[in-house]
Amino acid sequence: MVRIHKKIFAAVVFVLLVCVGCAGTRQIPASGTGYEKQATAVTSGAFNARTKRFAIFEEVERHVLKLSYYFPEYETEKRKAFSACMEKHKIAKNDDPTHTAELSSVLNECNTEDKRDGYLSPRAQQEEEIDSGAFFDGVGISIELSQDKKEFRIRYVFPGSSLAGTPVREGDVIKSIRQQNETEFVSLEGKTVEDVVLLIRGPRGTKVSLEIWRGDERIGVFIAERKQIDPRIAIVKTLERGKVGYIKFGGFDYNMFRDKIAPAIESFTARGIRKIIFDVRGNPGGFMSEALILTAVFMDPNTLMLTVCKRDGCEKIMSLNRPAYFSDTAVVILVDKGSASASELVAGAVQFHKKAFIIGEKTYGKGSAQARKNLQNAPGSAVRITVAKFYFDSARTRTPENGGITPDLVVPRNDASGDVQLESALEHFRLMERNEHE
Repeated sequence: MVRIHKKIFAAVVFVLLVCVGCAGTRQIPASGTGYEKQATAVTSGAFNARTKRFAIFEEVERHVLKLSYYFPEYETEKRKAFSACMEKHKIAKNDDPTHTAELSSVLNECNTEDKRDGYLSPRAQQEEEIDSGAFFDGVGISIELSQDKKEFRIRYVFPGSSLAGTPVREGDVIKSIRQQNETEFVSLEGKTVEDVVLLIRGPRGTKVSLEIWRGDERIGVFIAERKQIDPRIAIVKTLERGKVGYIKFGGFDYNMFRDKIAPAIESFTARGIRKIIFDVRGNPGGFMSEALILTAVFMDPNTLMLTVCKRDGCEKIMSLNRPAYFSDTAVVILVDKGSASASELVAGAVQFHKKAFIIGEKTYGKGSAQARKNLQNAPGSAVRITVAKFYFDSARTRTPENGGITPDLVVPRNDASGDVQLESALEHFRLMERNEHE
């Protein structure tokens, strides 16, 4: 049997070439891009704080004007207004803007259209490397700050981690943390995401206690051992006495399809399984190229999979002239409000072409891709810039940006009743089977 990932890789080589400038929805490598004027990095001790501030602002401004989806060359007045706004803030103070959240707030003010740009500190850079598939030592959760910026919620629990198999689940809130051999819990009130990550992370083999709440209910204190976590771990199993295949993964990380998803699909196919559930609930996204590889598995020959628009125009990404791999397989994709970006790309594209049935809650609402550009004048730091938007149709009317993907069957999460969304997927297959025998 020809292995599926070899066939699909061959079918989407052109996709990777087309999207070389927009390869990731979390990170788009943009190194090697030439500029007419290159910045000279500020060396330690060579310049005063004001000079360093000027150099950082000018470098950020140059990257944004070079890469941003919102500032094409022909938008002369918009580009001038952005530069004037950056200049105003550049001369307003004398301190280093990387010591605070100033750069992010300045970018938000000077480019109001881009809600996803911002400054990344060295610690935030490390977090994005983990989001892109790097191994790390920790308790195996990813966290996010709530919209009201008051609570730290668990975005995802990695399979195989210390907290997997406990009552802790996505959406729970961490109120306080206690380190090993310490008696007092540290409240998280007023802390940043970086602060909380530093409290949770630590040497492999050590332990940390987390106070977990769900709404107004205190779930308890959970002691988790720190160990090496592979963020590319996938849960693969069969349900309904071996008749339904189930795949859950936490991100579209590098080589995720080749190493995890394709082998799972192959094993289901070899056993004659023709019903598969892809669970991308809580999946924040990842590399666009990985999402496109999975999407290609569903598509008929010569089908428009995606329209990707950058500052200099749009490109259509088509499937090749090959039969859809899932032509005789029924597929359900489970989504929720934590399904974002690359997860929405897959769910939205297959829903648009009616190649899978989507069950769950409305997704996050992110249909754009960002580049991460390292700052020479602030070593270890970077600026994140939106460089592309994607659409499911050629008319550019269907996108998850802001509105998210509405499932074919909306099933709100209900923790008290078990996994009602998964049960709805299984019931969908049962109904299909009953209809086939009528």
